Amino acid sequence: MMSDMEFPPPEKRETYPPDCTVCGGSVTPKRVTLTYPNKEAPTQVRVIDGVPAGVCDQCGEKYLLHEVVVEVERLIAAPPTRQETVSVWEYAETA
Repeated sequence: MMSDMEFPPPEKRETYPPDCTVCGGSVTPKRVTLTYPNKEAPTQVRVIDGVPAGVCDQCGEKYLLHEVVVEVERLIAAPPTRQETVSVWEYAETA
């Protein structure tokens, strides 16, 4: 397993780590969906679909390259590509 000191931070990262820095599992390139809180509308989230990331096969930790982080920040600042409505169920404890 690689320590945090052996793997550069996102702004200096050019590749994904071969092993997860959290659990030591294998990291595989995939496309993921990222969700961010919406500061302007606290009951809403911002969803970015199809983001390239390295994902740990064991624990699911995600690693993003610097250029991806920059693009995600640009996307969040721009109007969304599309808007969707989702159904939400609230779990309530029963007696």
